[in-house]
Amino acid sequence: PLLLPLPAGLTELFEKGRYQAAQNEARAVLAREPGNLEAKALLEDAEVAIVVETRLKSAQAALKRGDRDSALAEVRAGLAANPSDARLMALFRELTQ
Repeated sequence: PLLLPLPAGLTELFEKGRYQAAQNEARAVLAREPGNLEAKALLEDAEVAIVVETRLKSAQAALKRGDRDSALAEVRAGLAANPSDARLMALFRELTQ
């Protein structure tokens, strides 16, 4: 395994919330450098972020429909991917009060 620097802009994509683009770029780096630990870590982080964003949006949509059970299921699925996401934790507290 190698700890090689990531291409300029890859970390920035992630930090700006452009998780799909960061995921694609990290995969491209790994295709060239399969042992790049930085790219592997960023790819994993992007995958988790995508799950969290998707579940959060689904939960919010379910709430707008008045479907609290579905919203809670989406929040729980998001928390399974990232138990420390503050937005999911806040929505969980709101749904379970």
